[in-house]
Amino acid sequence: MDSEQAQETIDSLRAGMETRGRIGMALGIVMTKFDLTDDTAFDYLRRLSQHNNVKMRDVAEGLIAEHVDACRSVPVAV
Repeated sequence: MDSEQAQETIDSLRAGMETRGRIGMALGIVMTKFDLTDDTAFDYLRRLSQHNNVKMRDVAEGLIAEHVDACRSVPVAV
């Protein structure tokens, strides 16, 4: 394996780890919001992905963005 191939492998692994982390965050949001188990929450994300014909990582990013926006709209007591 030459250095270019090695770098491509490293980049691919990093992207996979980041995607996995973001899907995990979305799972946590769904589990909390709907009081679901991790397996049921994963099935929910999978169905959203398939129904909308988008990648699961994109579904996860959308849910995370919605959650962040919702949190920003909650007033903070000072």
